[in-house]
Amino acid sequence: THLALVGIVGQRQDEDLQTSLQQVLPAAFAAVIYPVFSLYYQQRSRILSQLFERACGYLLALSVPASFALSVLAADILATVWPSYLASATTFQVMAWSVPFVFLAFPTGYLLNACNREYRNTFNRGLITAAAVGGNLVVIPRFGYLGAGAVFLAASVGLLGLDLISAWGIVQPRLGVLAGLVGKAVIASLAMTAVLLALRPHFSLPLRIGLGGMTYAAVAAIFRIWRLPSFPNHRA
Repeated sequence: THLALVGIVGQRQDEDLQTSLQQVLPAAFAAVIYPVFSLYYQQRSRILSQLFERACGYLLALSVPASFALSVLAADILATVWPSYLASATTFQVMAWSVPFVFLAFPTGYLLNACNREYRNTFNRGLITAAAVGGNLVVIPRFGYLGAGAVFLAASVGLLGLDLISAWGIVQPRLGVLAGLVGKAVIASLAMTAVLLALRPHFSLPLRIGLGGMTYAAVAAIFRIWRLPSFPNHRA
């Protein structure tokens, strides 16, 4: 897809960055919940909606701060780990905002597979791949790897949207609950971001990451972000 196209036009720096981001995914988590999704779908249980909601909630609680941190620390991370890619810092920042969408596309995709919607899962990913290829053919010659990063973000959002539309007839997560969790995660992430920026002139990157993570965890604990309200009458 866009990784190959970036290489074709000579912008290979972005290829390794995108591959690295795609490897930091909750695949193991999704592999665990797949058989559970399948079991409760076969039982036609309302617990399926609760499990899906909780899976999305926990992934949001992890991916939202990761997105903020990667965006703020992009230049520092590249300078420390991949100094030859420092020119790609802006692309890295753009791609960082795709993390929550990429994470959530795992439980949605596994849900569709577990509920006998494999064809829909395949269609969604095929459609997004085709759209990404077309988008990259347009933007890469003009904007280089920054354009490829923007297409990656748009494709991630589009895939999650298609998956949610396909899954809506199977599960009915409480959008208000998830929106509230996102709001709390954003507030905690903003506090973390403030700490990361304030400490930048004074501390090393690993120490800032540690202190920023502690800040997020503290604010998240105050908001009790990990405790989602139970479904009423959730038995099958």
